[in-house]
Amino acid sequence: MSALAIVIVIALCMAGCNSQDCIGSLEKKILEINQLNQQVSEHQKMLAQKDQEIEKLKQSLNLAKDDAAKAGQETADARKNVEALQSEKQDLESQENKKLNNLNIRITSLQRITILSERRMENLARKIKNLTRRMKNLQKLPQKLYS
Repeated sequence: MSALAIVIVIALCMAGCNSQDCIGSLEKKILEINQLNQQVSEHQKMLAQKDQEIEKLKQSLNLAKDDAAKAGQETADARKNVEALQSEKQDLESQENKKLNNLNIRITSLQRITILSERRMENLARKIKNLTRRMKNLQKLPQKLYS
């Protein structure tokens, strides 16, 4: 029997209510109060379980937030790395293009020098041919003079 039920029984007894009907009614009320107390106790247990579930969900949410923050940081780091690599690639491509341009300029210069050298050699060959002919003519000249 709960404390409230005992207080009610005592109060009724003091008021002079001794009849069986009154006591039966009191017993019913006491049973109802006990049932309500039991229901309240069950509801409190359910609320405590729900509070525990809510707390677990909050912890899971916090972990998910932490994971999302880490993933966001990793993504930002990865973007920075990609940007750095792209910049490095562009620098290397620029350097390579400069080297290729310099090589092309050298090749063009060497081609021009080669063409000029070939022309000079052709000119020298003509001069040698002319000089050879002149020498032959000069060698024939003394024979013509003596004859």
